[in-house]
Amino acid sequence: MSVTQKQKRILICVVYNLILEFWVHSILGFLNPVLTISLLFLYLSYFSMLEDLVVRYKLRDHHVLLIGFIFGLFHEIFTTGSMFTEPTFLGINIIILFLANVFWWGILQSIFGLYFANTIVERSEVDKKMGPIGWILALAFNILLFLGRILEGTLPSGSILGYTLSLIILGVAVALFIVIKKPEEELEIEQIRFINILLKVQIVICLVMGFVLIFIIGIIALYLFILWSIFTGIIYIIFAIKGKRFIGIVRSTD
Repeated sequence: MSVTQKQKRILICVVYNLILEFWVHSILGFLNPVLTISLLFLYLSYFSMLEDLVVRYKLRDHHVLLIGFIFGLFHEIFTTGSMFTEPTFLGINIIILFLANVFWWGILQSIFGLYFANTIVERSEVDKKMGPIGWILALAFNILLFLGRILEGTLPSGSILGYTLSLIILGVAVALFIVIKKPEEELEIEQIRFINILLKVQIVICLVMGFVLIFIIGIIALYLFILWSIFTGIIYIIFAIKGKRFIGIVRSTD
């Protein structure tokens, strides 16, 4: 059975995000089969759902940003518990709330991931939608991550206030996604040369970090990743303000 264009884009998004993880975990981290397999299926399930939603509802940048926020927040509440790490305000880590969910999951991983894949494999208006079995499998994997925490007895421990506020934020984000108007037509967008170069440079940096520099500079690599995430997020915001869009049918500027 041949691989469809949509499946190719999903695989590119997965590889793109694994390369990002390479910056933080290094080659040694990826020698851990549990980490590697978990990340592989996490991104495979996420981008299978995300790409299908984009195809199904012809989503725009702000929709994808919101989906990334929702998905990231779910795992930060129920699997990693990073929403409850210190320092906290009203029981939640405000820095994680915005940095991880907006800059990481929303922009760097989701919007730039989809854009990068679309510049390699063009999205088509006739892309097939994922069936119910695909959705069940994708959702089941993420639920299993949560259930695994319960069975291991390692469910993230936050305060009652922290959990309550986090769930309220998650609920509001989900409700907002449901009520915002879905586009009726696919959007055609142009490739942005600066972003194309930026993402290629990012891949090189990730590989150099993962193979070499992280063993020299240690924890500084994580701080540099945070700074890079903020930098790329600001770059995205600047282009968005200028009217550039990243989610749609990409066509070359040549």
